[in-house]
Amino acid sequence: MEYLKGIIYVIIYLVIPFLVGTAYTKQKSAPSRTIAGYIIYTIISGIVGIVVQMFKFNWNIYYWFVIILDILLIGSSIYFIKKKDIDIFEGSFKNFIKRYWFLIFVSVIAITMVTFQNAQLWSNNESDDSYYLNKIATLPYETDSFNINVRTGLHATSPMFGMRIFNTFELESSVYCYLFKMIPTLFARCFLSFNHYFILVCTLYTFAEKIFEKAGKSVNKNTLQYIGVVLVMYCFDTNVLATHGILELRDGWMIHTGMFFGSLVVKTCGFIWLLLPLLDEKRSYLMKAIQFGLILFALVNKSTTVLPIAAVVLMSYGLKELYVKDKKYFMIALFIIMFIGVFVKNDGARFLPKFESEGGTWDYFADNMASIVIVPFICSIIWLTYKYRNIKFIKELSMMFLGFFVLCGLDPFNNIFELVSNYSFVVGRTNASLTMLIVAYGSTLLGFEYVNRKHSVVRFRPVLFAFIAVILSCTSIYAKEGSLHNIKREMRTFYHNRYFVTTEVKELGEALNVMNKEKGEIIAFVPERLPTSMDTRIVVGKHRNYLLDMQVAGAVRQFAPNIISLVPYWRFGGTDDPRFEKYNGKAEKAYVKFFWSPTEDTYKVFSKEIKKWPVNTIITFKPACNPYIERMGYKCYKKIDGVYKDFYIYYKSN
Repeated sequence: MEYLKGIIYVIIYLVIPFLVGTAYTKQKSAPSRTIAGYIIYTIISGIVGIVVQMFKFNWNIYYWFVIILDILLIGSSIYFIKKKDIDIFEGSFKNFIKRYWFLIFVSVIAITMVTFQNAQLWSNNESDDSYYLNKIATLPYETDSFNINVRTGLHATSPMFGMRIFNTFELESSVYCYLFKMIPTLFARCFLSFNHYFILVCTLYTFAEKIFEKAGKSVNKNTLQYIGVVLVMYCFDTNVLATHGILELRDGWMIHTGMFFGSLVVKTCGFIWLLLPLLDEKRSYLMKAIQFGLILFALVNKSTTVLPIAAVVLMSYGLKELYVKDKKYFMIALFIIMFIGVFVKNDGARFLPKFESEGGTWDYFADNMASIVIVPFICSIIWLTYKYRNIKFIKELSMMFLGFFVLCGLDPFNNIFELVSNYSFVVGRTNASLTMLIVAYGSTLLGFEYVNRKHSVVRFRPVLFAFIAVILSCTSIYAKEGSLHNIKREMRTFYHNRYFVTTEVKELGEALNVMNKEKGEIIAFVPERLPTSMDTRIVVGKHRNYLLDMQVAGAVRQFAPNIISLVPYWRFGGTDDPRFEKYNGKAEKAYVKFFWSPTEDTYKVFSKEIKKWPVNTIITFKPACNPYIERMGYKCYKKIDGVYKDFYIYYKSN
């Protein structure tokens, strides 16, 4: 039933932008109409979302706004489609499926590959989900939704103006999660991720379509959809590539288990979306600026990490225009950028083009550009740009790519982009976006070369590309797991934890939620992270290699939205609750030492510290802890029997 609700949600959510783009834009293909409609929808819902978050209105106002908006958009779109007599299926439904089936096929492959990332899912996406997913899950249930530390559940007044005010994707997603009453982890990590995979593959299609159209090459619409195989390339296990020193994309794991993040829409689609309005030479600069601004606003609604991408695209476009029209002004502009780059020279560690961590230093940009995976695409771009140098559009677009390379990778030109990034991880993500864009552009140009030749295997093309997509995904899975035995183990593991979270964490959260309804406010000490028998390591940089653990304290609120989980406070602190005004994390540290090593000494320290705070619930996973907990007056409320860990819930009324 949960999966059925998710499928219904996906259909409704993707039909809305498709109808809006069909009714209100002049885009021709279904993918380009979907992208246009999605941007329009994001802008409308984002404007109201920003206002609601800024002035901290009741969440229900936004909830009903989205429902009414969806109804109005569906109704008005159908009305205009009928009035204009638009053929939404471009001839017939059968032809429609033939033209676009591959886009759905690769999206399904991508989400299937996520099911082999159990350890990463259980790690709560490296703690990131204790913010993003917690916010989606808890917003509808909080009495003061926008003044809550979503990681802990403690009250924390947020500023009226802040960068996160402009990010509304969690707010929008919370509406659908609540509307369909779905398990939050399944909703976000499966179905919302699928939506983003599909939006990405539609973006790739639209990008290729624009290049073919502007290059004056007509192509069979049934053929263009196979650009979607790039999505499977993107989803190749990045940890495997990084481990072997082949390629490392900053936060590459996100495309597997964090695709539902708004920042992943920016990371995978940002460059292309911002490029699209600038590629139409028939539009005036004013119209291009308006479209660019609207798309930028839509992307900011997903994540402010789009700002360095926007800066690079704008500067590169400006340089290209000046080079084409007057090389003298081009040289002046290039000198100005260089001068500004020298002037804003990297300000300490935040802006270092090389990132340091645990004694290791590496350069994402240089390493990736020299990777055996990326070099063939760079060579393809250079070769085919030269071969089709008489096609103005391809030549000028490749000039912009050269601009991206200079502005992102060469000092001092890249100092502006680094300054706008503000954080080293944003610099890394933007470079990762550029690396992915090179793969998309190189693949599109290779496709352009392919259709310019006669082939005898046209009838086998669907089977061929489906085979390539399946082989790529299977190779990725095998490379990650290392053996068929491990693949079977991973499949069994997911089968028993099919909601994209460990069953015991889900059951623990649900038990705490029931307990909250029965006994009132729950202030709990929950273990932060626990090891499992899955020996899965993740590589971040050449000198960081660590074991993934099962996160608990930051995940339980996804199933118990009204409880307070104190343990994440030490890392993600912030509250104006007077009861915890002087909370310094000592009790948490004592708790951690106690549950790992329950002795009389650790018990005494923990018992002393916990008495200072109104904690009425303690979770243990070692039976040896339980007699000590009972000595403090707590009684066992429930035991959660798990495959990896058993949890004991202890409660004491204050």
